[in-house]
Amino acid sequence: MKKGQANASRGLSNMSIKEPESSHPRDVKAAWNSYWSGASTSSRPKAPETSHPALLELWSAFFASTGKANPRLLDIASGDGIVPQVAFEALATSSPDITCSDVSPVALAAIEKRMPSVQTCSCDAAQLPFGAGEFDLVTSQFGIEYAGRDAIPEAARVLRPGGRLQLVLHLRGGDIYQKCRDNLLAAEEFMESGFMQQAQTVFDNLLATGKSKGRDRENPVEIMTPGIEKTVGIINRFGRHVTDGTIDTIFMTVARICRSPSRFDLAEAQHWLKTMCEEMPGYATRMRSMCDAALRKEDVDALVSELEKHSLEVDSPRPISLSGKGADSAWVIRATKVV
Repeated sequence: MKKGQANASRGLSNMSIKEPESSHPRDVKAAWNSYWSGASTSSRPKAPETSHPALLELWSAFFASTGKANPRLLDIASGDGIVPQVAFEALATSSPDITCSDVSPVALAAIEKRMPSVQTCSCDAAQLPFGAGEFDLVTSQFGIEYAGRDAIPEAARVLRPGGRLQLVLHLRGGDIYQKCRDNLLAAEEFMESGFMQQAQTVFDNLLATGKSKGRDRENPVEIMTPGIEKTVGIINRFGRHVTDGTIDTIFMTVARICRSPSRFDLAEAQHWLKTMCEEMPGYATRMRSMCDAALRKEDVDALVSELEKHSLEVDSPRPISLSGKGADSAWVIRATKVV
């Protein structure tokens, strides 16, 4: 297992492949709610991009230039709450009135726990339950684009004349998009490989034979050979880091258990593997939803036109790099509502 797994270094970012298929909105909502609930801690995607220094600086500068006492802020699709957190710090002397919205009540509960003074609203970004012109500032980071084009006029509607809007959006073809796409493709291939199902069979056999090493115990390598070969291929093509290391962790953990079953609680190992099997589809759904949400240049142009129809003056949209390698990562859109 070690030998086949060692050459894991290449991704697929330069290969020509078809775009991922879209997920059903109900599946996406359930997958993200499960993610925020902490039920998927073992396979949840790590997202250091949300608190990247370049983004923190971008938001700090935006809020610092507000120039209004007691500004009312609506953060759409708040997720982990990083934008309102920066707002509190940048507007500390202005006593901001902050509302966070998200489709996930679990995500909002976590924000309330960290920032008790915020108001929260579980709602669809395309159907905001707020009156026209209620907010001085409207923001979103890697969130509003998930709700589709109808969310854009809603964001414009709730912004008061003279109010300001800033959005950070997924960029199709950018490095974050490439990572999500690779994660999705690898997760789907891994689920189809049969590795986890074959490992479950091996664990069942080990439990049934009482961890014995005699002839009554089937050779796990023989049982798992098809899955092993496919999983090694996935890791070699995408790299050990793909799915934030989850596939590699599952692969290596199963290998250790099979080599020395007497050192492990096999009932606990069974439960762990069952959890991994259950979590992987949700992980793939989240990755697919990120890919679906990412915007091309023509999508951004259409978004700008939509904002302009609703009396917003839009600064030239620009990509921002978070990789340190010069590759584009996200779109930044800033606008002001005409008085």
